[in-house]
Amino acid sequence: MNKIYSFDEQIELQEQCYSLLKTWLSLNPNIIRVWDSEFDDDWHNGIDCYIETNKNKIYAIQVKVDFWIDRTNNLPFETISQAYSDRPSVIGAEFNYPKVDYIFYIFAESKKVLGYKFKPLLEYVINNYREYKNFKANNKTYKTLGCLVPVDSVKHLVTHSGYIIT
Repeated sequence: MNKIYSFDEQIELQEQCYSLLKTWLSLNPNIIRVWDSEFDDDWHNGIDCYIETNKNKIYAIQVKVDFWIDRTNNLPFETISQAYSDRPSVIGAEFNYPKVDYIFYIFAESKKVLGYKFKPLLEYVINNYREYKNFKANNKTYKTLGCLVPVDSVKHLVTHSGYIIT
């Protein structure tokens, strides 16, 4: 599990994992429908797809496919998604999406899935932020800042888990 992925390989694997997650969710007997978000407004609110349960509840889902979780056993949690020194920065994705109900992390290499209710996870990370190691990711025109949340530290918050095997 030490492969370095090209940008195109990352995009392809992200799309594959996302498709497999939707199939995996649809196999849950309590979920009667899974569908992609369709509007820019949804996308800007961090919503990748929706699920409808057999109790007529609809939930907004955010999906994160990560290429390092398998190696580090840490969930990346963005505090500043786009950090700039010469203009206003963009708040971290996880802090900017109040309409998201659940977040699913997919471990890109092992295809492991961990799902969390979004607000309790966010609250826990905020309350324990000082315990986590910070990270900085260099992108072409900006930097992303965040913290690495050990999977074990939030295992009590997991609502869904499994593997999306092809």
